[in-house]
Amino acid sequence: MSVSQDSTTNKIQKKRAYQTRTRELWLKISVNSTISILAAVALFKLIPYQLKQQEGLADLNRKTQAQETRVSQLRKNFSRNFDPVQSRKIMQELTPEVDPNQRQIFFLKDKK
Repeated sequence: MSVSQDSTTNKIQKKRAYQTRTRELWLKISVNSTISILAAVALFKLIPYQLKQQEGLADLNRKTQAQETRVSQLRKNFSRNFDPVQSRKIMQELTPEVDPNQRQIFFLKDKK
């Protein structure tokens, strides 16, 4: 083999190597671009779902806050209802009966 044939063969091999690398690079770019586009589309489809979930979470937080207020009020009433000192007062509140030891006061209008 002569020097000119070796250089020509080397040039052809280098050209093929560059072409192969170029094709591989374009294939990688194409695949990565496709994956990126699909990921972006998936994210845009998930945005409404995420907003709906955040709205539901906010609603649950409001309901939880209301229930916590109610529970604290019930706890306060629970301790009051089972307090032996206040049992007579609670019975008076819950029944129309008047304590026999209590005197009723009637206000009369002046007749002029």
